[in-house]
Amino acid sequence: MTLGPSCGFWSTRRGLVGAVVDVDGPLLLACCLPEDATDRSAWISNIERSYGAPLELVFTEHTARWELLARVAVELGHRVWIAPRDLVVAMGRAAWWRPRPQQLAATLARFPRVASLRQSLRMCPADPGPRQLRLFDGPRRALARR
Repeated sequence: MTLGPSCGFWSTRRGLVGAVVDVDGPLLLACCLPEDATDRSAWISNIERSYGAPLELVFTEHTARWELLARVAVELGHRVWIAPRDLVVAMGRAAWWRPRPQQLAATLARFPRVASLRQSLRMCPADPGPRQLRLFDGPRRALARR
C-alpha cells in the first residue's frame, strides 16, 4: 500500500485545527476546520482529492474520543492513529516555547512518518455499533408468542 499524505488534528477552544503533511514531510496546509460535521467530512474528501489517497489521520486520545471526524474517517477507510497528548505537547515545547495549534497539528501529522514516533501511536478501533442492549425487545416478543 502506497503512502499518501498524513493529517494531524489539534483541538482548541475555537474549534479543530488540521494540518496536512506530504509523504516527505513538508507542510502542505494548516487551517481551522469548519464547525459543521458534514463540512468537516467534505474537508477530508477535498484533501483526499487534492493530495491523493490513502490518508493517515492522527488525533490525540481526547480529540479522537469526542470528535466525530475520527469515526467518520475510520468508516471511510482511512488509517486513523491516536497519539499520546503529553508527547505531542512535549515535542511542541521543545521546538517552540509556545507552539501554535497549527504547529501542534503539523507535529501530529508527522508522527506516522518517523519510525521511533510511530511506535507510540495506536490504531483507532472501528466503531463496534450500538452500545446499549435493547432490554424490552426480548420479553415483548416472548409475550407476543404466548
